Amino acid sequence: MSKIPPLQKPPGYMDPSLPVKKPQTPKKVNLPQSFQPPKKRKSCCRRCCCCCLIFSIILTTIVISTCGIFHLLYHPKAPHVRLISLQFTKLNVTKDSQLGHVLNAQTKVGIELVNRNSKLKIKYGDMEVKLTTMQGTNLGRVVMAGLVQDKRNVTELSFTFNSGQVVMIDEQAKEMKGVMGKNKNKNFRVDADIKTRIGISYGGWTTATPRTEVHCGGVSLKQLEGGTPPKCQIKLLSW
Repeated sequence: MSKIPPLQKPPGYMDPSLPVKKPQTPKKVNLPQSFQPPKKRKSCCRRCCCCCLIFSIILTTIVISTCGIFHLLYHPKAPHVRLISLQFTKLNVTKDSQLGHVLNAQTKVGIELVNRNSKLKIKYGDMEVKLTTMQGTNLGRVVMAGLVQDKRNVTELSFTFNSGQVVMIDEQAKEMKGVMGKNKNKNFRVDADIKTRIGISYGGWTTATPRTEVHCGGVSLKQLEGGTPPKCQIKLLSW
């Protein structure tokens, strides 16, 4: 009697009694820097930058719109400033053997502030005023506390300058002697320079007060006595 040959195992047959081998995980391949995907951190930074940019644009638009509406409603105007009076209460020019010409003077000066706004007040910070002649002689420097000027108001400020002992050259001494005595030189001119801060106020609200320079240049005695002093030049940083 012949033996029956064993049946052939079908393709893909796995003996259940044998242990199952786990497939090996493939090793990660280090890609070059140019092929690596961007990190999430850069994406977050971009989002933050975009948000900040959008916020800045919106804020700038709101500020510009508010300023435009405010300007249309109230028409803010810069003040007019004039040097309106000049008087020497003391004026001595002496000759020293070592120093040369020496000046000792006291000067009273009137400065007019005009608020042309019908709805707005003007706020002035502390004022530093320096007075010099056209030849550069220093007549003194004073500091005055700030003030708030009412709407449609004209205010006259009085300043007293003391020069102290000022050494002068011949041209400066000749200039100062020209205003001594009765026959004064009407073409004698002075410069007044004011440093302050100026802002506008409405109700309980006040704008920022940027640094401001006011220059009253070349004002002559003839103009002051004739009542025709020129307007001073105002240099505002953001007016």
